[in-house]
Amino acid sequence: MMMPPQHALEERPQPQQAGRRMVTDRDTGRTWQIWEADTARLPGARGARCLIFDAQDVIRRVWLVPDDWRAMTDEGLLRLMRGR
Repeated sequence: MMMPPQHALEERPQPQQAGRRMVTDRDTGRTWQIWEADTARLPGARGARCLIFDAQDVIRRVWLVPDDWRAMTDEGLLRLMRGR
């Protein structure tokens, strides 16, 4: 497996334990760690915050963060990630 360059790892926003959710997608078997990141200082950010969906082999960001995302169902979070 090819590893990302070191600078890419350093730029990856780190999760805050208290706000982290773990969701397993029954369709793919992937387990996603989900957390909200402050992206105000990141070059190219589309907003001041985003949700990070981090699985072992892929990372996705959602830029339109619902205020109640922590209370959403697992399926709701997966739909949000997929843009549905």
